[in-house]
Amino acid sequence: VSRGHSLVTMASINKLLLSLLVVLLGRSVLCIEELAETIDDSPKATLGLELMEEKMDNLQFSFMELFVHVKELGELFTNNQRTIEQNQLETNHLMNVLEDRLAANVSLITSYSKQILDYQTICANHDEIRKELSAMKSHPRGRLTAKTKSAPAIKSCQEANSPTSGIFKMAGINGGDSFDVFCELENFDGGWLVFQQRYNGSVDFYRNWMAYRNGFGDVGGEFWLGLEKIYQLTKEGTWELIVEMKDFHDNY
Repeated sequence: VSRGHSLVTMASINKLLLSLLVVLLGRSVLCIEELAETIDDSPKATLGLELMEEKMDNLQFSFMELFVHVKELGELFTNNQRTIEQNQLETNHLMNVLEDRLAANVSLITSYSKQILDYQTICANHDEIRKELSAMKSHPRGRLTAKTKSAPAIKSCQEANSPTSGIFKMAGINGGDSFDVFCELENFDGGWLVFQQRYNGSVDFYRNWMAYRNGFGDVGGEFWLGLEKIYQLTKEGTWELIVEMKDFHDNY
């Protein structure tokens, strides 16, 4: 039963009881008046009339009590109905709040789970990198011996007379002393001068300008040839640049 319907019903009951009380009281008074006109003035008749009036008064009082009781019940019912509706509203509000918090927690858990998976992947990659670095330090792939120390110095890696990559003597710049270079002769059709090689982290490449100008590292391992040497070697003629990058699984 809806609240509006309940209130209308209780109001109708109160109105009906009040109308019934008025009708009964009116008829009772009318009956007493009619009876008073028909009876004589004997003491016995007068006593009977008084008894009837007393009963009517008692009946009127009973009806009044009943009316008040019904009205109180109606008010109690209305208050209870309002309390129930208020509790229902509060319950609905709490349910909405809980649903919102649950959705937020699910989203947060999903985000945390993704972060955990990312961290696990990173940690696994770090472990793999450590293994690769350890293997490279034990068997460095760039450590190649110099080719024929007595061989004449070359002016370009394309002049290197060797089927395999390695360290060669490059003719000095502007009549200067010769210096070691690493020539890549096996890949990319050969004849490439390697001016930088990094593969195991054994050499610190976070250096100042002077270090990058003059070069650093070991040509047989990780190294930077030097800006001055690169400039002097490439300032004349046309040159090509190739950048080779591989991961720790030797994939490009």
